[in-house]
Amino acid sequence: MLTQKLEEVELKIRKLGQKMELLRKENATLSEENINIKKNLEKQQLKLFDIEKNAASAGALLEQEKGDGAADSNQIKAQLAHYIKEIDKCLEWLQHM
Repeated sequence: MLTQKLEEVELKIRKLGQKMELLRKENATLSEENINIKKNLEKQQLKLFDIEKNAASAGALLEQEKGDGAADSNQIKAQLAHYIKEIDKCLEWLQHM
């Protein structure tokens, strides 16, 4: 009777050890994934910052060169539209993280 109880306890301890090992591996995988996501997020934030900076520069250029002709204005508007689309893409990507 005592031997059987000890064997049951030993079996439970082994199962618990296996579960613990699986959890350790899962934790390591999730930690690595988390690090990669943070790095990716940082890259996207830097890209977004650059795009916003470029959009601000293009907007300032647009204001400065309003009187220089419709062709230049259209080109700057197209460039601004492009930057806005890029910003929207980054924001959408960040929202889906």
